[in-house]
Amino acid sequence: MEEIIKKLNLAKVSTLMQLMKLSAGESVTRSLAKLELPPIDLKPDGPATYLSWSRRVRYTLVERNLEEYLTGEKTEPDEGTVGRDEWKSTHILVYIWLLNSLVQSIAATVDGIRKVKDVWEKLRRTYDGVGNNMRVFHIKREINAIVQGDRTMQEYATKLEHLWLYHDHFLPRASCKDPECKE
Repeated sequence: MEEIIKKLNLAKVSTLMQLMKLSAGESVTRSLAKLELPPIDLKPDGPATYLSWSRRVRYTLVERNLEEYLTGEKTEPDEGTVGRDEWKSTHILVYIWLLNSLVQSIAATVDGIRKVKDVWEKLRRTYDGVGNNMRVFHIKREINAIVQGDRTMQEYATKLEHLWLYHDHFLPRASCKDPECKE
């Protein structure tokens, strides 16, 4: 058996495995029935909540090895090839889950987009706000205006840390991939 497997390429081995599962009466997509995506506890209502929401979405999908649907790295197999049904089922599951994690008004703006990666990109372009100088200015104003007041030291420090995290995210230099840009 090992000699046969060595002679086959990886795609043929995968096809062979799928056929063996089918011949044993096991559904190729049965594992998808067990795939569940929990609801996200935060729905974005604009740029102010987008960053936290997008991180939760990404972490949830990374945990389940589904992040490639967001990035587009998990490409759609050709019609009639092994794995196409599984890709379609998983893609639509991620698509519906993503739409359900949005407030209705935002979901309506991306509802007609066919691919998860395109929905993700449109939301990023619309709400991410990296490089939005007005957002950076607003966050700086919040940082300068914050006082401890009735908060505990921990609550005050957490709020400051949260604001600085957002500041660094939205600052254009922070998002620049080119090392010269940061200088």
